[in-house]
Amino acid sequence: MRLYFLLVISTVTPLLVTPLSILEVLDKTSSVLKLLESAWEFVNNDLGIVEISDRKRERMIFSKIDNINMQLVDMNAKINGQDDGINMLLRKKTYIPEELEVQLELNDLRIKHLFIENYYQRMEKYVIDLEDYKNSTLIDFIDGVVSNYPNSAISLVEAVNRQVTESKFLRMLLTQFNLTNSDYPCKERRSAQQAFYNFFGEILLINTKSHVLIEVAYIIKHLYGQGNFTKRISDDNKQFRANMNNIITTTRPYMMQASLELWRCDPKEHIPDETYIEFTNFLHGYILNKANLDGRGQCHEECNIFSYIRNTEVNVKCNDDNRWCNSQLPCPKIVNCQFIDSAMTVCESRMPNTKRRYEYVELIEKNRTLGKKKSCRAGDEFSLATYRDWVVFKCSYCFCLCDEGAKYFSDRYINLRTVMATTSDNRVVTGVRFVKHNRILHLQVQEGRLVENGEIDRSTVRWVPVENYKIVDKHIFNGQDYHTLSWEQRGFELHDVMVEEGFVVTGVKFKSIDSRIYLEVLKTPFNFTSGKLETESYFKENPRSQANHTFSKELKLIHPDVPTTNGTNTNRSTNRYVQFINTDYYKDAGQTTVPFFDAQPVESAEPVPLSGIGIYHKGRSGSGGFIAPRIFTYNFATHLQPFKEKR
Repeated sequence: MRLYFLLVISTVTPLLVTPLSILEVLDKTSSVLKLLESAWEFVNNDLGIVEISDRKRERMIFSKIDNINMQLVDMNAKINGQDDGINMLLRKKTYIPEELEVQLELNDLRIKHLFIENYYQRMEKYVIDLEDYKNSTLIDFIDGVVSNYPNSAISLVEAVNRQVTESKFLRMLLTQFNLTNSDYPCKERRSAQQAFYNFFGEILLINTKSHVLIEVAYIIKHLYGQGNFTKRISDDNKQFRANMNNIITTTRPYMMQASLELWRCDPKEHIPDETYIEFTNFLHGYILNKANLDGRGQCHEECNIFSYIRNTEVNVKCNDDNRWCNSQLPCPKIVNCQFIDSAMTVCESRMPNTKRRYEYVELIEKNRTLGKKKSCRAGDEFSLATYRDWVVFKCSYCFCLCDEGAKYFSDRYINLRTVMATTSDNRVVTGVRFVKHNRILHLQVQEGRLVENGEIDRSTVRWVPVENYKIVDKHIFNGQDYHTLSWEQRGFELHDVMVEEGFVVTGVKFKSIDSRIYLEVLKTPFNFTSGKLETESYFKENPRSQANHTFSKELKLIHPDVPTTNGTNTNRSTNRYVQFINTDYYKDAGQTTVPFFDAQPVESAEPVPLSGIGIYHKGRSGSGGFIAPRIFTYNFATHLQPFKEKR
């Protein structure tokens, strides 16, 4: 028997890499019931085995039970990938916020689960090592399984079923999983619905194992002459089916309400081009004298008059008495000038290599510093002060913004080409992430082959390489292949695009409309049962990208600092638009363009097809924050149907 067990294990183990869904639990449970029926018929039919010894007959019976056990071992291992089911329940408790009642309920479920597992493991041991135990040991064990005591297998599974189908418990569980500040989805990489789905998949498996345990107990009692339990077995089968269907029909409405959203938490450490991406050398704080801003070289006007100046309008002659004007790289477009102080010390940075024009600016009269003061390299420090022009006019230095332009190695480009999964190989999108390639920002997709019942073949999951083109290549055009940010066109829409039931996401695309970038999603109809994609795909636009897009509300970044400074980004904003701006003058001397992009991959722990993709902003007060993608897992709850046995 031990050799038989090892042989079965060796054939099952390679399958453990694929997680098991509720639908597969129901399908495999039906197969297990057929095996149980076969075992019971073998016990109940004395014809043809009258000459077989009792011990050999027992081995034949337990061999069939052993086969059933191995099916359940496989199901148990695959229900959450390689996670242990008990740990799965514990994690539900860990990530649910401090709701004492829910925690107590889950802890109670865990205890009942442990008792049932203990019964089941003892039964497995008896079946495998049959020769090592007396008949009386088996009889005592099965009496404990089917007795009316509170801790019998029958009583425990009934208590579990009552607990998980109570409306109060389901309502509390849904509320906690759907809390917007819950860390569960981003830490476990499962949406709230996936959590529900896995949780109740575990509950269904507990029912199946308990049912097998109870029926095996009756088989042993019958085998050892304890009575004929045919009627009891029939009643138990009916009750089992009723319990399974009650769990499905009761939990399905709550599962339908559970959020499909999945996003990423902040990383432990911010790493450039790995956990975040930034647009570089786009908007910089820029200091220039009024005499150099004025086309006539005069100081008649105030700083705030110079709100928009192109390079051709700027006086190229440096009129001040120091080397400041000539030392700076020229700026092609100057906006939003203002007077900030009459005397200052500027520590110049060596742009474009440093991605900054200035390290810091010390305001002498105000006794304040723009940016973070540190040691300044020799030759990089300049003292600037207001001077008189024709005795009457003050030639002050203005603090402006410079729209640098592509000349200074500015990475400010967004891919506009369609990015899609290989639908010809029946692949769909399973995840997304921001990457920068050839100075162009791309939303890269992860793909996997869709198979039966909406499952993904894990061996096919991969990140689709982004297109390898450059903005300087022939036949590559701004507005067609990529979008270039500018002071006039720097808006980014934060919204979700969901596909209809019967479709899955197969691609993404950014679209430029007027001054903003919008997300579009490619959707493809499919057959859920077979997993086959249809040949035609369609773009799903967000209504905000239509004629009414100008009425969107802006998410204003107030005094933003560099997003990677200390602090947790807990505020998540969507259904607005955000504009790329400079960092706060006092915090960073306006030398960084924010927000950044979160470059962490957004994918589910168990790859699933998607029902939508979104773009949102995550940040905190006083920070530039991050533009980040999120995914919406496929809604499997729509396919949950009453349990049916195979015929």
